[in-house]
Amino acid sequence: LLVLVDSIEMIKHYCSSISKQELDLLADSRPTTVILENIIALPNNLKGPNSSLAFRITTNPACLNIIKSTQTPLVSTSANYSGDPTPLSRNQISGTLLESVDVVFKTIYKEKTIQQNAKPSRILKISNGLVITIRK
Repeated sequence: LLVLVDSIEMIKHYCSSISKQELDLLADSRPTTVILENIIALPNNLKGPNSSLAFRITTNPACLNIIKSTQTPLVSTSANYSGDPTPLSRNQISGTLLESVDVVFKTIYKEKTIQQNAKPSRILKISNGLVITIRK
């Protein structure tokens, strides 16, 4: 799971400490998900080891509208299960996964083909000052 937010400021409400290195990764223009530790004020069932949670600043207009109007982050999932190939169309998303989520935003998929600019985010984590790439 990951949490979609509208800004670094929103992340700061949920992370007790965030390094400059993590802030720089989150502010990158590439789609980037960063795993942060010491998460506060969010349910424990969202958190992993060391109270960690993945955050991404979304640019999706529909997601931003919901986040801004509710002033809360959105819990999200990938369009595929870990280890499965990234789906290139809505038809390639697992039926089991589609049944387990509340919504799939149509703005991501256009005429059953993924938009050219909609790339999977890279997933990064900082450990002892080193950037660990979970997904490129």
